[in-house]
Amino acid sequence: MVVDFHDQETLIDQTIEKILVAGSPPAIRAVNALDKKLASEVVDGLLKYNFIEQASIRDELSEELAVATTSFSPSKTQWLTDSFSPTTKIYQTLLRPPGDAEFKPGAMILKINMDSALASFYDRSLMIFWSGLVRIFFLSFLLFILFHLVQTKPLKNLAMQFRAVEIGDGGKLSVPESHKNSELGLLANSANGFISKVEQLVFDQAEIEAALTQSEQRLLKLIDQVPQLILAQDANGKTLFANNAFAKFYNTSTENLL
Repeated sequence: MVVDFHDQETLIDQTIEKILVAGSPPAIRAVNALDKKLASEVVDGLLKYNFIEQASIRDELSEELAVATTSFSPSKTQWLTDSFSPTTKIYQTLLRPPGDAEFKPGAMILKINMDSALASFYDRSLMIFWSGLVRIFFLSFLLFILFHLVQTKPLKNLAMQFRAVEIGDGGKLSVPESHKNSELGLLANSANGFISKVEQLVFDQAEIEAALTQSEQRLLKLIDQVPQLILAQDANGKTLFANNAFAKFYNTSTENLL
């Protein structure tokens, strides 16, 4: 924006220079003839440019032949103009007839309202700002949609697959082919590894419990076969186990003893 502002200042200088060149011939005639009416017509015509605040023509003795002034109400951008440039800027050109170097020149002076002169620059900057804001919003929305399609939706599907997994049924998580080597694919592989370890732990636990049950059944069968009387009770005197020899000794069954 700073670079564009300096370019705008250069453009204003060039525009004012062209205005001074175009207005010089009638202004020179007015000075040579001390024609105040012509001088007034020149300065009044210069005020038709909406950024010229004051225009004046002076003779060779610096006496004013004509001056015209217009007023400018402070605009919403005045504070911005004051922070970048002076409120007004003075431009001047000497009024000397061509080929008459001995002639003492008069002068045409323009006072420019910089806030008005920079109005087109502010309008263009505002348009660039809003178009940039709209472009950023559009790109953000587009990125959001892409992120949802590329990441969020597959991640949601992966979470739903994980929730539906039943340990022991051999189910595995899967991702689209395009995500096989991405972070999503790594997450699916890690989850599948975790599921496999859990399934292995469950399988090992089931084997241990089955082996323990078999060992317990063999032990009970062995105890039932010995001739000694065997009775097991807890601390409260509740019978936990009695073998066949104990039941026969008391002429009852093991079920009645429990």
